[in-house]
Amino acid sequence: MTLTAGTRLGRYEIRAQLGVGGQGAVYKAVDTKLGRVVVIKVLPPELTVKEVNLKRFEREARLASALDHPNICTIFDFGEEGGLHFIAMQYVEGRNVRQLVAGRPLELASALSIAAQVADALAAAHAHGIIHRDVKAGNVVVTDDGLAKVLDFGLAKLMDEGEAAPDDAHLTEIGVPYGTATYAAPEQARGLRVDHRADIFSTGVLLYELLTGTWPFRGKTALDVRFSVLHDTPTPLAEARRDPVPPRLQEILDRALAKEPEDRYQTMEELRDDLKGVLREISSGGEDVHLTRGAAPVAPRHAAGAGRLSRGLGWLRGARTGGASTSSAGGSTPSTAGAQGIHATSSAEYLVTEIKRHKRGAAVALALVVLTLAGAAFGVYRLLGRGRRGAPFQTMNIARLTTTGKATDVALSPDGKYVVHVMSEAGRQSLWVRRVAVAASNVKIVEEAEVVYRGLTFSPDGEFVYYVAGGGGAASNALYQVPVLGGPAPKKLLDEVDSPVTFSPDGRRFAFVRRSQGEGEAALLVANADGGGARKLAARRLPDFFNYPAWSPDGETIACSVTGYTGGFHGSVVAVRAEDGKERPVSERRWASLERLAWLADGSGLVLIAQDDPASPVQIWWLSYPGGEAERVTHDLNNYGGVSLTADSSALATVQSDMDINIWAATGGDAGAARQVTSVPSGFNDYWGVSWTPDGRLVYGSTASGNQDIWVMDADGGNQRQLTDDPRQDFDPSATPDGRYILFTSLRAGATNIWRMNPDGSGQTKLTGGKRDFVPSPSPDGRWVVYTNGDSESLTLWKVPVEGGAPVRLTEHQANWPAVSPDGKLIACWYRGEGEKLQKLAAIPSEGGDPVKVFDISPTVSTWAEVRWVEGGRALAYIDTHNGVSQVWSQPLEGGPPRQLTHFKADQIFRFDWSSDGKRLAYTRGKVTSDVILISNAR
Repeated sequence: MTLTAGTRLGRYEIRAQLGVGGQGAVYKAVDTKLGRVVVIKVLPPELTVKEVNLKRFEREARLASALDHPNICTIFDFGEEGGLHFIAMQYVEGRNVRQLVAGRPLELASALSIAAQVADALAAAHAHGIIHRDVKAGNVVVTDDGLAKVLDFGLAKLMDEGEAAPDDAHLTEIGVPYGTATYAAPEQARGLRVDHRADIFSTGVLLYELLTGTWPFRGKTALDVRFSVLHDTPTPLAEARRDPVPPRLQEILDRALAKEPEDRYQTMEELRDDLKGVLREISSGGEDVHLTRGAAPVAPRHAAGAGRLSRGLGWLRGARTGGASTSSAGGSTPSTAGAQGIHATSSAEYLVTEIKRHKRGAAVALALVVLTLAGAAFGVYRLLGRGRRGAPFQTMNIARLTTTGKATDVALSPDGKYVVHVMSEAGRQSLWVRRVAVAASNVKIVEEAEVVYRGLTFSPDGEFVYYVAGGGGAASNALYQVPVLGGPAPKKLLDEVDSPVTFSPDGRRFAFVRRSQGEGEAALLVANADGGGARKLAARRLPDFFNYPAWSPDGETIACSVTGYTGGFHGSVVAVRAEDGKERPVSERRWASLERLAWLADGSGLVLIAQDDPASPVQIWWLSYPGGEAERVTHDLNNYGGVSLTADSSALATVQSDMDINIWAATGGDAGAARQVTSVPSGFNDYWGVSWTPDGRLVYGSTASGNQDIWVMDADGGNQRQLTDDPRQDFDPSATPDGRYILFTSLRAGATNIWRMNPDGSGQTKLTGGKRDFVPSPSPDGRWVVYTNGDSESLTLWKVPVEGGAPVRLTEHQANWPAVSPDGKLIACWYRGEGEKLQKLAAIPSEGGDPVKVFDISPTVSTWAEVRWVEGGRALAYIDTHNGVSQVWSQPLEGGPPRQLTHFKADQIFRFDWSSDGKRLAYTRGKVTSDVILISNAR
């Protein structure tokens, strides 16, 4: 509501509106009782419904009215009239520093004088325990007689906030960076709690602006400015000004603008005294100092007062725009004569406004010039020349954004200027952000922890990063929110979140997936942006489940990747209507696995991460909408994880993984004596199983032929020979102890099944008919094959005669990776009983049933790998990957602590086999390097 001339607020009569700021409208008024001109600042009615805003408003008046200083705007009164809350303050006629500078540097002495007066005012405030927290050019008015007045303590807070009264305890919302972005100290930019040294930094920014006519930290958006505040070094004064600058002045600026509070001036008095010292040096001789800019100075006027410099100062009267004066508490005003405001919007509102205004800027295109890939630096890319109309990235530029090889997930900001990624190192993960266009700009925003971070998502305004964290002893995955440039501790929003969140176009809601083993369903839910009000939109019964949701640009549809078992284990995409949860398939296309997906800006399709079959690389795909046509975007031997698009779909960020893995073997039983026996080029998935044959050879899965097939070779790597050549994938080989057969998993029948063949590759025969059968393990007499089946809600163990016949179920609860003991009496496996959250190492009877031995192995153990019998059946061997390095360990069957068998210093072990006699060890070992890349359309 705008107050018109003549409106009365108590004894104050409104004369004219001066401006509107983030904390209220500002009016020129007359105190009818005392007959003086004042400024009235009115809190917007829509904000008074929140008690926290009223308290902040009243606190401004209460704190500022206690300050009696010539360089601080005086507060006369505050109250409430007709539901309107207001402050009455001194009317100061003059120009604010923004108007005074107007993009050009002031004369040296004039700039120093203004800065010294501001420092003196703030020193007095700090002495009363008050921090301003929004020192800026718009909050400093210079009168015609040369007096500088600091305005608006609306963002001030008690320095000793830890002892604040209960009513004040929640006035500062952690995570909201107060202060104007251009002037905010680094700790403010991160949303951390601040002390008086934040005002010292802001005063340094103001001094730089007075001396150079511009800001030391700049950017097109508030987010860019905050990033600059955290990382950039201002242009030296010697380069920013044409006239000579005393070296001591540069030292003062450097100290005031130090990134760390400990490196700055520790008191405002120190800064003030140093500024006065330089001013005395340049104005020695006793003459008045004139404020000049371009034209000749006007006659000086002298001002007196405790907060003034002892030497008289002359000031420029200068013509005002339209002849209007500037009040002491104007707002962000329109660019019209006579409406020259002082206050800008508050920081939180300012940042949101700036981000929204600029989020679709052209910076993405500029950032992508960092590096254009020509050749195979990041793998072999080949786009289909016959790409359908609407398919993105038909020609592409590629830039590598990280080089650590340790990235696991990524999100790209809507404007394409920032990228956040997960770094995994030494068994711990952390979150990092970097500015796309600046290579050396990585900043850690979430500290390392022994958890898994995934599901990175930017808020639509680009201000926050949402992510899911799990593991580390947590009962469930939880959703967290953290400012994009870091700062306070991440804020937990919601428990039981099993997918990334995806925002509605208006940013008010997000959707996510929640899986409940107890209820036997995977549900798609919608919640408010703060995590409240979660409600179920749609659900699927396990083992079919929703995976990754993506909200369409028009807000009507939530596309979801789905994992299903009907017709064989597969991934597909469905569209769920946001209004009522009705579901329909987007395409008949099925993939072996389907991960994250993202909508194109025009809603014409989706970009997704998918795997054509279990043994092929995970690639980037395009899926048209609503037509459902599918086409690969990438065609190489790398794997991809995660996909994130800019708001205009001009760029895509993903994690590209490359593998350098080979087979190692030791024939003397000494793990440390193993040597590399294959040399497969980087990028080939040569880790799909390895097993000893009774005659001392190795049978293994390899893509050396360009397809995933079963091979055999001598223990030293010689005489390599391919045994299968079906165009569908074959992997997980295992030789029967009697040497009659080689068992393996194959996709050739349209499902994942267990097959057998003769040692020379002949006689290939299917043994199982399930939808998802894998990991065969023969009994020592060669009569049975134990395997894992995934057709039901959880993985279970089955066995089938090696010569063919009906399968027999062995477990009711979840079990995986079976290994039959040398005496044939037990089956080792990873097992999870009813109600248990973690898999444990177990041994069950060979005829099936509950475990007879259970070992609670460390959560760092890789449970997606074999269990092997060692020491003649007296112990179980398994892989434990800790701090990024894998070792093989042995757990005695009769109990006791496990024993470490290998002592590697680097790399991971993915698959291994120890022969039944304990004399031969083989394993696949190497490393996976994963980095963030940025893909853009080449136009």
